Amino acid sequence: MARNHTGQNFSKFFWIKIVSLAASQHRCCTTIQSYRYYNLADNSLNGNIPQEIRNLSSLEYLHLGSNMLTGSIPFGIFNMSSLRELDIRDNSLSGWLPNDICDGIPELNVLSLSFNQLSGQIPSNIYNCRYLEALSLPYNHFNGSIPSAIGSLNMLQELYLGHNNFIGRIPLKIGNLSNLEILSIPSFFQTGPIPSFVFNMSTLKMIEFGYNNLCGSLPVDIYLNLPELVALYLYSNQFTGGIPATFGNLTRLQYVYLYRNNLTGELPVELGNLNLVEFVVHTNGLSGSIPFSMFNISTLEIMDMGLNFFSGHLPSTMGFSLPDLEVLYMGRNIFSGIIPSSIINASKLTLSGVLPASIGNLSASLWEFSAFGCNINGAIPAEIGNLSSLEYLLLDSNQLTGFIPSTIGKLKSLQRINISVNKLEGYIPAELCQLSNLGDMYLSDNMLNGSIPVCLGELKSLINVHLCFNKLESTVLLKLWNLNDLLLLNLSHNSLSGNLPSEIGNLNVIVNIDVSWNQFSGNIPSSIGKIQSLVSLSFAHNRFQGSIPVSLGNIINLQSLNLSFNNFSGLIPKSLEKLRHLEHLDVSHNRLEGEIPTGGRFANFTAQSFMQNYALCSETRQ
Repeated sequence: MARNHTGQNFSKFFWIKIVSLAASQHRCCTTIQSYRYYNLADNSLNGNIPQEIRNLSSLEYLHLGSNMLTGSIPFGIFNMSSLRELDIRDNSLSGWLPNDICDGIPELNVLSLSFNQLSGQIPSNIYNCRYLEALSLPYNHFNGSIPSAIGSLNMLQELYLGHNNFIGRIPLKIGNLSNLEILSIPSFFQTGPIPSFVFNMSTLKMIEFGYNNLCGSLPVDIYLNLPELVALYLYSNQFTGGIPATFGNLTRLQYVYLYRNNLTGELPVELGNLNLVEFVVHTNGLSGSIPFSMFNISTLEIMDMGLNFFSGHLPSTMGFSLPDLEVLYMGRNIFSGIIPSSIINASKLTLSGVLPASIGNLSASLWEFSAFGCNINGAIPAEIGNLSSLEYLLLDSNQLTGFIPSTIGKLKSLQRINISVNKLEGYIPAELCQLSNLGDMYLSDNMLNGSIPVCLGELKSLINVHLCFNKLESTVLLKLWNLNDLLLLNLSHNSLSGNLPSEIGNLNVIVNIDVSWNQFSGNIPSSIGKIQSLVSLSFAHNRFQGSIPVSLGNIINLQSLNLSFNNFSGLIPKSLEKLRHLEHLDVSHNRLEGEIPTGGRFANFTAQSFMQNYALCSETRQ
């Protein structure tokens, strides 16, 4: 029954099936009522689940997950006495569960209703599903307290309740589930320590309490009563203290997710005794050297220790014992020394880590090079151009010097380059214009000089361009204003000059323009008013002159407008009163005169917004 019927209305499809089976009854010697297994999962079916489904009296397995079903669950389903598995997860079903949910389906083994829009409370008679082995209700809108009756489901092996609107505490009776292997209750808004009974449930293989406000230290004696533990997910909480050395005694532990806590201290050497597959502890306060034993865990596939205070050297042999490593992230620490060239021996690395110039040997698989905030110095090696599959090059917040290598132009798949906040100098290489997939270009906070390459104005894929805080000079290219998909343009803090052309109005989807702290002059073209998508506009600290364009009042989404430190003259246009979303306005240090408008958002702006002008006046402005 697991054929594909993509996009059909389920009610109609259901009856078509009944009619076709009834017509062939004399040939197949059966009726629809005798079907035991009904699987229509992942077929993009829409509409409601028909009430008539209750007529499938012999059905034992009903799988309708990963469709687009809506409406409520027909209560008749809960009277199909032969039903053993009910899986209707990942739909858009709403409504609530009947109070007598288990009275009519006493043989139920699996109840999977996750990723829907169900609400109400979990019925307290859930204990009557005494053969239930898996209960999965996350990502719904269930409320009230978790019924302690769940603790009477003696055969329960998997319990998923997270991402709902439950209140109260986790019932102590959960600790009575002597066969429970998976306990997953993330995003339950729990505070305080983890309930102590959890660490006495010897059958547990997975514990997940992420996205809570649990606090306290990790239990030192965790290994005593959890001999089967494979996965520990305690991410995004408030745990403090260190990772106990006794974790090394959890001999079956493979998955450790402790990121976004307040853990401190050094990693225990004993962790190297484990057959870890995924170890994620980023965004904590861990420090010291990473034990060499961690780099000898041959089973590791993901190692993420970024955003901590780890220091010292990475072992020169680190790449030789990590044959399965796919993700390595060590960014935002305080390591010193060189990047071990042995890392190229981790042949499965698709990376999110830091690598030397010899990384070019992995060009067939490498799609991301992320080494931001790693205190890397020296030049960007020309060999980086060998990474033909690279999509993301993220080297920001380092101490890189020298020039941007022209070989970057060989990275035809590159979508984002971020080499900002370094000490790079020289020209922006024209070879960047060969990157036809490039959307994000972040070259800010360097010492780049010269002009902006003419050909950048032809790179239609550009979406975000950050060239601020450099030493760029000359005029801005006319073609740059024809990049119709540009969302953000920041050219501030350079030495760019010349007039802004009327073509600036062609940027019809841009959200942010910042050309402040340059040497632009002339009038602001009235075509600026055509850019109704603009949210933030800064022409501050230039040499603009003439009147403020009345057309600025047409930019209906504008929230921030900074025209300060220029030579604007004349009146402040009353058309600016129409900007109902304007939160910040600064026209100070110009040659403006006349009465300051009082309508619209102007009542919220203080005298600071208008100071140091020729002859502006206001009766009430302070």
